[in-house]
Amino acid sequence: MLVKKNQEAINQEIDKRIKELEIQNETLNKEMEEFERSLGIQFDQLASYAKDKENFTSEEWVFMEEYEKSLERKISCALENVIDKRKVEKARESLNIGQHWIPMR
Repeated sequence: MLVKKNQEAINQEIDKRIKELEIQNETLNKEMEEFERSLGIQFDQLASYAKDKENFTSEEWVFMEEYEKSLERKISCALENVIDKRKVEKARESLNIGQHWIPMR
């Protein structure tokens, strides 16, 4: 019984985090649309401009490359920290713990 309640709490936390991420994604999409309108260009055009080394000084280019790597690390870390319900459930099942035991690490 306790294990089931604990699993429900974990599932609720996962669902809450997923909803938070969906809200963040919507917010970012709206901000991106507003940014595009304010500049009068599409994101693809901006991306093409940003990928062309000739549009920047060598210092700017190095800064942009370092910043891009930093963002990729942050995104990678954020994705690694998202809990996958299926993995949690499989891990619990593989423990073969009876209902009367509390799983501990």
